[in-house]
Amino acid sequence: MKIITALLVLATAVAAGDSREDIDRKLETKVSLHLRGARLNDAIDVLRSATGLNFVVAEGADREVSIVVTDLSAKSVLGLLLRPRELTAVFENGAVVIRNQKCLAGGAVLRVYDVRAAMMKIRDFPGARLDLNGPGASFGIG
Repeated sequence: MKIITALLVLATAVAAGDSREDIDRKLETKVSLHLRGARLNDAIDVLRSATGLNFVVAEGADREVSIVVTDLSAKSVLGLLLRPRELTAVFENGAVVIRNQKCLAGGAVLRVYDVRAAMMKIRDFPGARLDLNGPGASFGIG
């Protein structure tokens, strides 16, 4: 019973995540900030309460920020907060996750394919010899 309850809670949490379109719409919310010497995490808390979005600060939460803006979209404010600190925001699992740009720059995926079968030379086995004009072969019309 505990497992079923845990799965229901997990499913509810996943379903509560915003879609990409919801996040884009909520990031157009106008925000005014007046922060001097605050932590990045505090500025994100203001954006979180203004937009209702789920922000997760994976890296750089303790970096110091100073920003004064009036009636600017949350998306622009987020860019002003993150770009100078070499951070970026990405959409992951229904949340806006703040990470280091260098961490995302190496986003190449390594895939290994077994191509040994394609590189082998196909052996040509000799087939059976058929002799249609031999002693037991008879061809005739009618």
